[in-house]
Amino acid sequence: MRSSNILLSVLFAVLYLGVSAQLSPSWTVQPEGKLSFQMVTASGNFLVASDQSLSSYAPESGEKIWSLNELGGLEEADISEIPGSPLLMVNKAGDIRIIDPFSGGIRFHSKASGFEELDFEQMMYRTNGILISGKKAGNKPSMVLVDLSTGQIRWEKDEKFGKIIAAREFSPTEMLVVTIFNVHRIQSENGSTIWKEATSAESEAMAGAGELGALFQGLTEQLAADVEFVIRYFENPAEDVFVVASETKRNASSDPNKPSYVFESNYTAHKMSTGKRMWKAPVEMKGKIGDLAFYQRGVVIMPDDGNKTTINSFDLATGEGKWGKKGKGIKLQGGVYNHMALDQGLLTVSASGKNSFFNVVNPSTGELAFDKSVRLGGQLVNLIPSAKGVAMVTTEAMDILDVNTGDLLLAKTIDTEAGLIALEDGNIIVFDTKGGILRKVNPNTAAITDLSSDKLKFDGKENPNGLEVRDNGYLLSSEQNLALFSKNGDLVYQAYFPAPRESGLKRALLIAQAVRAAYIGANAYAAGATLQAAAPSVSEEDAVGGALVQGIGMAYEEMGNAASDFAKKSLQQATERLKATAGSRDFLVLMSTIDKQNALVKVNKNTGEAEGHILLGDQKQPIYAVDDVTGKIFSVGGDGAVAGYKL
Repeated sequence: MRSSNILLSVLFAVLYLGVSAQLSPSWTVQPEGKLSFQMVTASGNFLVASDQSLSSYAPESGEKIWSLNELGGLEEADISEIPGSPLLMVNKAGDIRIIDPFSGGIRFHSKASGFEELDFEQMMYRTNGILISGKKAGNKPSMVLVDLSTGQIRWEKDEKFGKIIAAREFSPTEMLVVTIFNVHRIQSENGSTIWKEATSAESEAMAGAGELGALFQGLTEQLAADVEFVIRYFENPAEDVFVVASETKRNASSDPNKPSYVFESNYTAHKMSTGKRMWKAPVEMKGKIGDLAFYQRGVVIMPDDGNKTTINSFDLATGEGKWGKKGKGIKLQGGVYNHMALDQGLLTVSASGKNSFFNVVNPSTGELAFDKSVRLGGQLVNLIPSAKGVAMVTTEAMDILDVNTGDLLLAKTIDTEAGLIALEDGNIIVFDTKGGILRKVNPNTAAITDLSSDKLKFDGKENPNGLEVRDNGYLLSSEQNLALFSKNGDLVYQAYFPAPRESGLKRALLIAQAVRAAYIGANAYAAGATLQAAAPSVSEEDAVGGALVQGIGMAYEEMGNAASDFAKKSLQQATERLKATAGSRDFLVLMSTIDKQNALVKVNKNTGEAEGHILLGDQKQPIYAVDDVTGKIFSVGGDGAVAGYKL
C-alpha cells in the first residue's frame, strides 16, 4: 500500500510540474562580459559579476545602479558584508576594497592606504565612518577611521594598541575601543585620546616598561594572532559596566604524543565611562568562556569546563565571589552555554556530550534547586515560560520543566527538531519525529493532543524540517516535499517534487532560504539589543541565520540614532526586509527538473500545486540568485542576459 502511495505522490508532483507555466521575467538586461556569478546579499543588494566588472542592479527594475570595471574576474567567495551593515568587502587576491552598496563608491582600498592585512572592520553609524585596523609594511599596526562620505582617512593611530575586541559609539563625537591591552575613549572627529586605561595589571606594567614593555606587548599580540587565544566582550545593558573575558589553552601533558589540553578563563570588569578596572585582580575560572549574566547587581560567570563546571556570582563592585563555600562557587554538570532569569532564580543550561542539562540557582544563596540536573537530548533552541514552568526545545526533543521540583511534566518527552516547533494561540504545535504525527502541547497544563493519526513519511529519503502555522492548517516541509494538515489534523495534500541530480545546484536557494528564516526569527524579537541577545539561540539552528540576526541587532539601534544618508538608507533597507517577512506568504520555491532541465518551481502552499517555474537549463552549475525575503529570482539565459522575476 505504501508503494502505491509513493507512486501517486510522484505522479501528483510530475503532473503539476508538467502543467505549470514558464514564468515571464519582469525585466532583462545584458551585462558586459562573461558572467561569473550573481548574488543577493543578506541586506538585499543584487550583484552581478563578470570577467570585466562587478555591477549592482535594482532588483525591481533591472536598472544598473553602478559598475566597477576594476573588479572584474571575482569569485563569489571574494565578496562579503561587514557584520552589522550592508557595506560590501571585496577581497581580490589580498587587496581589499570596502564599497558603499548604494552608490558603488569605493570607501577604502587597503593597498592604496598602505595596509598589507586587515583584522577588524566595523561600521560606526553615528560618526558616519568605518573603523579599521590591521598591519602595514614591517608588521606595523594601524587603526584608522574612514569617512564614509568621502572615503578619506579621518584619522590614524599607529601605536601598538593590540587586537581590537570591541568598539561602540557613545555619541556622534565619542567612541569606545577595547583592545587586548587597553580601553580607549576616542574623539571620533580627530582621533585624539580622551583617556586610555589598561585592560589588566600586566598590560599596565608592560606599558610602563619602556622598550622592553613594548617588546613584550608585541610578543603577546603575536601570541594572540598565532595561538588559540580567545577574547570576548560583555556589556551590562543596565549599568556603566563592561567585562572583558580572555581564554587560554595549554597542554598539560608531558607526553608530546598524547596532548591533554586545559582551558582557563580570566574576567575583568571596567567602568564604561572611565575605562577604570573595578576589581583588584581579574577573576580566574577553569574552563572555556561560556555564558555570562549581569544579574541582580552582580555578574554570574558560567564557564564551560567539560563534564563538571564551577560557576559563581561576583560582586560587581569588588569582584568577590558570593556562591559556595568561602565564595569559591558551585559545581554544575556540563559546560554552561545559556541561561534565563526566572522568578525562582537563574535557570542554567549546560552541555555534556550530546545532551543539555538544566538547573535553577538561588541567586541569594547559590544553592541548586535540583539535586540532579535535568537532562534533555540535543542543544537548546528555545525556552518558553509558562504557568507550569518552562517549555524546553532542543535540536532533538521538547518537554516542560517544573522549575520548582525539577520534574519533566509531559507524559513522555517528544522527539522533534529545531524547525518543527511553532506557537499558536498559546499552544505549542510540534511534529513528533519518532511517531511521525503532529501534536499540540498546552504549556500551562502539560496536556498533549494528537492532531494527526497516520505516520507521515516523505519521499526522496527526506524527513520534515520545517513547520508553519497557517490560517488553513499546518504545513510541514523539507527541501522537496510538502504536506498540509487541516486544523483538525486531516491530511489536505502531500506533494513531492523530485530533486535534481546535482545536489550542489541548490546551494544559492538554500542560502536564500536561510536568510529568510533569519529575518523571520528576527521578527520574533524587538529591535536593537534584544535582537543581538537572540542571536546565540538562532545560531544553534542555523549559522547563517544566527550571524544575520546578530548583525541586525548590533546595528539596528545605531542606524536609528544616526543622521547620515547612509544610515537612513541602511535603516530603510533593513526595515523593509523585516516587514517583508513579518507575515506568512502563500508560496515557496524549490528546485526540481522539468523536461530534463533544472528549474526553480513556485509551489502554492495551500494546494501543493506548482504555479509556475523558471528553467535554468541543463548546466551543472547554472548561474542564478534568489532573494527569498522579497520573492525575487534572477537567472541567466543562454545569451548571457540576466532576467529578473517577481514571484
